[in-house]
Amino acid sequence: MTVRQSRSLVSTLALLAAIFLADRGRAQGVDLAGRDQDPTFKDKLRELVGLDAGKRRIQREALVRGPDGAWCLETASGLQPHPCQKEFAAAEMAMQNGQCSTAAKTFKKLAERHKGSALEEDCLFLEAECYFNDGYLPSAVDTYHALMKDFPTTRHLTVAMQRVYKISEEWLEDSRLRSQGQPGKYNWWNRNVNLWDRRRPLLDTNGRALEAIERIQQYDPTGPLTASATMMAGAERFTEGDYVRAASYYEQVVVDAPKNELAARASFLSAQSYLRSYQGPNYDADDLLKAKKMTEEGLKRSAQLDPEQSKRLEDDLRRIHLMRAERLYNDGVQFANLRKWQGAKYCYEKVITRFPETPFAQKAKDELIKIAPKIPADAGKTEIKYEEENTWGLPKISMPSWKTPSLLPKKEPKPDAPKTGAATDDGDETLQLPPASQPQRLPNSARSQASQLPPGER
Repeated sequence: MTVRQSRSLVSTLALLAAIFLADRGRAQGVDLAGRDQDPTFKDKLRELVGLDAGKRRIQREALVRGPDGAWCLETASGLQPHPCQKEFAAAEMAMQNGQCSTAAKTFKKLAERHKGSALEEDCLFLEAECYFNDGYLPSAVDTYHALMKDFPTTRHLTVAMQRVYKISEEWLEDSRLRSQGQPGKYNWWNRNVNLWDRRRPLLDTNGRALEAIERIQQYDPTGPLTASATMMAGAERFTEGDYVRAASYYEQVVVDAPKNELAARASFLSAQSYLRSYQGPNYDADDLLKAKKMTEEGLKRSAQLDPEQSKRLEDDLRRIHLMRAERLYNDGVQFANLRKWQGAKYCYEKVITRFPETPFAQKAKDELIKIAPKIPADAGKTEIKYEEENTWGLPKISMPSWKTPSLLPKKEPKPDAPKTGAATDDGDETLQLPPASQPQRLPNSARSQASQLPPGER
């Protein structure tokens, strides 16, 4: 037997042994699932490597709720009570009796023991509920997030969203009071650092609230609380002076929920935020253009706004029109300072034609009179004359030579033959040759006479 044949025999035996052990593991999968005990280090290592993936999948899928709500193991002979039901029922009883901390620990232990199963889904939700009822709101938000991350289509999604929204609203209560002109609940230090209140996070309460709102947007984008939560986040950023992020939050409501009753107010607040983030004619015009867009959107929904807000949108639209004229006039001034008279002339003329009712139109006319002597005479000839298509050609581009110079001696060029019409050695006179003439063709009568002559006389 050769070495190759021995290797193939060994590999075949190993494959058969793996299949036998896999079948044995599937057969014992239900029995192993019935033992409700913490996995050992060996079990975790085998699961990490992937040796028991099929067995773990069978264990997760076989753990279901029975008709009476108790956790059972689904086998070939029917539903059998699972050992975890005793711990689960004891944790539920402790939760009802107000012992939330004890119940949360039990639910957390069961969830870690039965990863990926329906039991983990219920245990994560009940653990978060224990934290919420006991007042540990940061831990509750984190557990709700773990539930939505592992089970995006969980049946507890509606209740989880309501809890997260309520927690975010409580954390942003101080910001809401300050936005209404009332004194806040905390000073600057207590808003950012918390050492005693277990209902708030340790650091950056407002930041954690915004993070929770973003979870609502991520896992329930079309839910009933998403638009309201986004408006709450925009109000917090507006109060803190971050107008760019506030405008983005408000604009999300207009774009994602245009039929929502909050869309009109969101368009109004988004326009105000963009106007406040605009820094002047020497900076980027993106915020000004977005403010114009959201102002026009708010005017379309003016029926859902107060009369004061509608009038303010109209005033803002005229103000934006004046700001655009100022930007164009400022561009002309910048061109004039750089002595680019044609660019300055173009900007001033645009101000006069597009914004004739603004005071910048008269200023542009005065500047045009000042720079008129400095503009070249042919500056008005801006028409581009194209050549015919058959005469077009590629432009000649002088490209640098990247070739390495040769070390061989250069060959001397051979002397060219003297060309016709070149100067001779006898003098400066040149030899002019008569132009070559085309041979004349004889008429038919002459050719017939020539054909009658003898061969020697032709």
